[in-house]
Amino acid sequence: MQTLAALFGACSVSLLVMGSLYQYLNPSLASDRKRAFVDRTRAALFGDERTARHARRQMIMERLAQLSRDEQARRGAGDRARAVELRLERSGLSWSRSQYRRVQIGVSVLAFLVLVVATGSVILSLPLAFAAGFMLPAAYLERKIAARYAAFSHELPNALDVLVRGTRAGLPVSECIRSVAREAAEPVRTEFELVVHAQSIGASLTDATEMLAHRVPISDTRFLAIAISIQETEGGAIADTLSNLSNTLRERRKLNEKIEAMGSSARSSAKALAAMPFLLLGLTYFMDPERTQVLWTTTSGRIVTAVCVVWVLIGFFVLKRMQDNAMSGG
Repeated sequence: MQTLAALFGACSVSLLVMGSLYQYLNPSLASDRKRAFVDRTRAALFGDERTARHARRQMIMERLAQLSRDEQARRGAGDRARAVELRLERSGLSWSRSQYRRVQIGVSVLAFLVLVVATGSVILSLPLAFAAGFMLPAAYLERKIAARYAAFSHELPNALDVLVRGTRAGLPVSECIRSVAREAAEPVRTEFELVVHAQSIGASLTDATEMLAHRVPISDTRFLAIAISIQETEGGAIADTLSNLSNTLRERRKLNEKIEAMGSSARSSAKALAAMPFLLLGLTYFMDPERTQVLWTTTSGRIVTAVCVVWVLIGFFVLKRMQDNAMSGG
């Protein structure tokens, strides 16, 4: 009797254990079980799906704010010399800081000679030459930086596509980044070479992309750094993340091109209005040189010329501000 009771108890326990393990041994039930576990975990952490999306959005906004604070801290920590070196690095030029200073001095000397010959006034030529030596190289540098940023933004989606294809083919992310550093067009190639170098000395992929966002401080690189950071934090397939980012950047570029096309007429009008005073001055000098020379051969004429130049610059910046507000919808 005791033996029958023991056998009955053993059979009952075996059936109970097999029944509890069946949902894990069955693949379809196991996947359902895993999905249910993930859903419960997400619900426990974030609440419902709407709360989860809100938390993810908050994470992205906090990451953007952190990158902005880091950029401001780096700018505040560096002195003026470091700011010049950073702008030279971002422009892609091979100039050193001393070479840039020599260019400024050379432009000032050349502008001074031209103005002295044109006006015959050393007093008027000296401040204008100093302003030209400071502003013209800076404007050239900013133009080179903007062109490099535009080229990087144009080529970045193609580089992301290379990463997506490589990771989906089973290659490591580091090997895909090396492939981009070898085959991509400039300036993406140079920047990804620095990413490879940062990883080779022990930096994580998140840290390397944040360094990239610091060297090329545009929204595209910030989006890339945020996507990599969130992917490493929450997990998931990096190929899907980079593919979505690539599509987003392409759509964003198309939208910016449409906006630029819509604002081309406003830019043309602003340039025409800004150039009109100088064109009228040249026309007046061509028609009546003796009366026009009064503007730079007499003291009162120089004062009037300086005041007019200041007002023309103010008008130029006002037109620029009005154009920016019109383009932004403000």
